[in-house]
Order: sequence, then C-alpha cells, then structure tokens
Amino acid sequence: MSAPLTIDIPGLLTAKTVKKVIFGASGLTIESPTTFAQPDFIAVDEITAFRYGVKWISGYKFVIGRHYFIELKNVTGNIHRIKLKSYYSIKRDAYFKLWSQLLQELWKNYFKGICITYYNLYKNHQTFE
Repeated sequence: MSAPLTIDIPGLLTAKTVKKVIFGASGLTIESPTTFAQPDFIAVDEITAFRYGVKWISGYKFVIGRHYFIELKNVTGNIHRIKLKSYYSIKRDAYFKLWSQLLQELWKNYFKGICITYYNLYKNHQTFE
C-alpha cells in the first residue's frame, strides 16, 4: 500500500464530512473533523477482533431505517466503532456503498495478510491461537 486511502463519510442531512477513515500502511485512523476529539489510531498489529453488520431500526409497525456498523477491537480491549445510520431511506444506498467499501479496504489492507499467515501455519501443522 503506497499512499494512504481516505474515505470521507458525509452527515445524514448534510454533505459535510462528519468522519474520515484513513487506511495507512501502519494502521487505521478514524477522525471526526467536526469535533475537537483526538483521532483514533489502530495499529495493524494491535487489531485482535472485528465485527460488522446491519441492524434494522424499527418503528411502531415497520422498519424506519438501517444502522450499518463496523467495530474493531485492539489488544487493550478498546472497541473502535464506525457507525452509519440511515432513517427513512435518506442516504441508504450511499451509506451501504461506503460500508461495503470500508469492509473491502479492511480486508484488502489488513485482514488478508493475517488470514494467509494463519493458513500457512495450519498448512504446516503448527499450532496457533
């Protein structure tokens, strides 16, 4: 991976960027340009688990939105979340595309190498946890 890839996540009702996810060679940076909070940096070697999915946001009798999420856990147990919430189909397709692009970049830049390493250990009949 040569240059860092940046994915901008727009707000629900505005085109203003509310979150940036930067994929670098040494790790992943999640920053919120609209707040004064420090960016979250997760080193590649410190990612111990991840989880992703879509949750339906239910109204009284029908679904009113979707909640796309990606969670990354590091070695200290901290969970870093990327959440995209769409209500009444506002930016539903755009958020789905961003969510799937984030997952593809995570796999391509970080998890693919880890998976190949563990596969080679398994293939060579070595134990691992």
